[in-house]
Order: sequence, then structure tokens, then C-alpha cells
Amino acid sequence: MRHWPDKEEALLNEFLDQLGYSPQNVWAYRSMLRHFQRFASERKRPLAEQTLRSWLKKCAAESKLAYVIDRATFVKRFLDWLVERQIVVSNPFTELRER
Repeated sequence: MRHWPDKEEALLNEFLDQLGYSPQNVWAYRSMLRHFQRFASERKRPLAEQTLRSWLKKCAAESKLAYVIDRATFVKRFLDWLVERQIVVSNPFTELRER
């Protein structure tokens, strides 16, 4: 079974490859996902709701709101992709939205 976060970034690359974006866009999105993956991998429970909240707060402290929203939207899309492929059980964005 495949696991996330994966140190080799195989899942991250597979996700980006299937999008068909230009190399410039892929570079920017890869950077976003690497940042999130690194942040999550440092936590005991990488996809816990608290991890997501902490990541969003960190992003908000470092960036303008529009950029935080862009990052969050793309990370949510990646996590949905991981859920669809049964690599992770759930997407914490969904849990947050349900509250």
C-alpha cells in the first residue's frame, strides 16, 4: 500500500503530472505541495485536523490572505486526490467544512 507523506514525492509528482499544467505552473504548485508535505511530515499525525489548522495559521502569518486561500485550495485538491486513491482515509478540509 502506498503511504503519504512519501519522502520520494512520488505521489506529489503523480498528482502534478496528471494535471497537465505548464512547467511554470507545475513548479509553483510543486513548491506549495512540498511545503505542506514537509510541514505535515513533521507532525505525529500528518493529516489530523489540528495539523491543518496549524499549517493554515502559519501560512496566514507569512502571506497575504489571497495567497493562503490559493495554497489551501490547491492542497485540498491534492488531499481529495489522495482520498480518491485510498492513500489516506480522509481530508481534514472536509472535516473542517462540516463543523
